[in-house]
Amino acid sequence: MRLLILLALSLFLTACAPAEMPVLREQAAARWGDVMARYDARANLAPIMIAIVRRYAARENDALIEVADARRTALHFNMGPDPSEDPEGFARYVRVQERLDRSVARLIEITTYYRDSGENQNLKTVLDQWRTAQAAVVMAQTGYDGAARLYNDHLSGLKGRWWARLGGRHHRAPMPLFADLPPPPAAI
Repeated sequence: MRLLILLALSLFLTACAPAEMPVLREQAAARWGDVMARYDARANLAPIMIAIVRRYAARENDALIEVADARRTALHFNMGPDPSEDPEGFARYVRVQERLDRSVARLIEITTYYRDSGENQNLKTVLDQWRTAQAAVVMAQTGYDGAARLYNDHLSGLKGRWWARLGGRHHRAPMPLFADLPPPPAAI
């Protein structure tokens, strides 16, 4: 009888594919890296916008300073490769990125007052790049959420709980999702 129970248990654990949990976690971590890279690429457009606007809207210096400060904060926020280790940090990271969004939205609003400037075409080009970068951020967030949700579902399932109880070293807290965060405040 004991042999039968051990055989059934070993078959069950083999069906769990113990290597599946680390693979799922690594896939989610790779998607998280994509999100961070897309945010950085988008943030790198801010100095170009600042330079263009500075040439013809010097009196809007406070908006330029806000964009520069928001970009600096966004690029220097140290989140780390595993958002599940710091869910509050994950939420703070997203709020820092939203601050950059709001400051750039204000800058875009200001530029509508200066449409006749010779720099208008340059600004349109950079704004198109910003929108493209923002779309890439949203796609990366969606990819991360999908990979993290798959990992979380596996982790919370029967096989994941069994594996954790039997000493699965890759069992950690669920990964946070962008979809679970409250919506950002409206841009200016």
